[in-house]
Amino acid sequence: MDKSQASRSRIAAVMRKALDQAAWSPDGDPEAAIATLLTLCNTIGSMVTNEADPGDLTVAKVMFESEVLAAVYLFTGEVRKSVDQQHPARPPRYADMPRGEFVESVVTALPYFHRRQRAVSAALNEAFPCEDEGAAGLA
Repeated sequence: MDKSQASRSRIAAVMRKALDQAAWSPDGDPEAAIATLLTLCNTIGSMVTNEADPGDLTVAKVMFESEVLAAVYLFTGEVRKSVDQQHPARPPRYADMPRGEFVESVVTALPYFHRRQRAVSAALNEAFPCEDEGAAGLA
């Protein structure tokens, strides 16, 4: 996202679209849930980076000036640390853990993440009611 798109309502629209597209069930296939959650994390996480100007923090500043937008971003950070087997915040033993064992270690957190995703989505919708302009072309 570039500076010209860094308004709270535009950031909220992109976040809403990402949250809405991240449909998964805590009772479904755990690998599918993990893949969906990683896509959500990548989408939200990429919003604060500007590849053309890595020092540009415009979007991050706008995002963190809003408690709700910051909560969505922080939720995805929390999720990434849990579902990304190679995340540097994880103890080294997880990197070498067999995939099936890792997935089983994540399964217990999926109901919590599902509730949190619904909660941050509801808070986002309350703070930034959906507008017709949508998020087309921003993600």
